[in-house]
Amino acid sequence: MLSSVNLISANSRTQIAVIKKDNGKFKLNLDQSFIEQTDKFEVEIVFDSKIKKIRNHDYEWINFRKGFVASEYAPKIFQLESSFFVQPNCNFGIWEVINDRTILWKFNPDFSAPLTDYTGKQNEKIINQAVRKINI
Repeated sequence: MLSSVNLISANSRTQIAVIKKDNGKFKLNLDQSFIEQTDKFEVEIVFDSKIKKIRNHDYEWINFRKGFVASEYAPKIFQLESSFFVQPNCNFGIWEVINDRTILWKFNPDFSAPLTDYTGKQNEKIINQAVRKINI
């Protein structure tokens, strides 16, 4: 079902060990020390089978669409052509469909959770990034 899984940061790209469990689930063996060192990273997931259906923000099944983005609060469920369903155990981050076999799971990408501060007499606008602490 999984062809490869890679951890991508600004400085590196590392293949992640994947553990297959008896109940049809997979566990990604992420390096906790790496996650503690950075606030922003991506997990690239490449499937053996093509993505057939995607669950959208209205909880409706739609056909595969390149460029589809599942935001922080949207469902992250795909059905593959092999009839397997893909769903994470946590809803953190953003899923972006790169092609019919590849998704990027982005954690704290730039301006995904902007905070706007108005300061001074002229109400100057400053946009800051809210950063979620990742505990996996």
